[in-house]
Amino acid sequence: MMIRQFFLCVFLSYSFICYATDDCLNKKPNEHHVFYQNNKSYNFSSYDCDYDKQGFLSPTILKVESNDFNITLKNIIGHKGMTDSGVLDWNNKPSLYFYSGSSTRTEAYMTLSIENKAIFIDCIYVSSRLKNLINTQYSFCGQHRLVVDELDLEDLIPDFYLDPLFETTDYSVVDQYSLNQPFDIFIGKIDDLSIYRRYLSQNDYMSEKYDIIVSSKDKQYQFKNSKVYQRMTNKSDFIGLDVITENHDIVFYDKKSLLKLLNTSTDKRQCL
Repeated sequence: MMIRQFFLCVFLSYSFICYATDDCLNKKPNEHHVFYQNNKSYNFSSYDCDYDKQGFLSPTILKVESNDFNITLKNIIGHKGMTDSGVLDWNNKPSLYFYSGSSTRTEAYMTLSIENKAIFIDCIYVSSRLKNLINTQYSFCGQHRLVVDELDLEDLIPDFYLDPLFETTDYSVVDQYSLNQPFDIFIGKIDDLSIYRRYLSQNDYMSEKYDIIVSSKDKQYQFKNSKVYQRMTNKSDFIGLDVITENHDIVFYDKKSLLKLLNTSTDKRQCL
């Protein structure tokens, strides 16, 4: 009897150890990236596997490892309905990626940081198509959200209700009188600074090709060939621009920084 109990205890202990160490069955490697933060290298790996899907058509495990760091996260990334999500290198930063193919198509990048043995989302950069089919690009920082199992990425994407701002102009006819002439579209103000999109033609508008213009009463500064996100607050206030440089760095320009650019600019304000 004692021998039988002994082997039963050994079997249960072995089963517990196996359950604790095996994340899932039928592992299939997916993505692998190495990022450097805090003078350390971190391995970000994802792989498909079989486990409780929690609504995912193709569930994916995310594992982050370093010498003294090891976290495994479930039910965050994968395929679910009309959405897709994963982990990638976005402008030299470890990021979670989210895409929704609904009528208001949304694409978001959520940059990550590692602090105190935990992973946090620092900023979210969103490209979204509004109901009138206009594409917007905006960013939001400061949430510093802890990444845990079953975190719904779609719920983290803020909706700043930008439709009223962009629906004031009928883009389909805005340049009927001059198809190949440049024109500006107003997209917001930061106090006394006005921000515009400048299209060189209606063809550029249709292909989403534009520069960002920052203007005061008599001067302007042009961000050429740059990807720019409008930085918002949790109160839907427009506070600056996140500009992605040619080196794939993300530079934030608040009002003070934009005024410095305008002070050094020699371009006079053009009203198009």
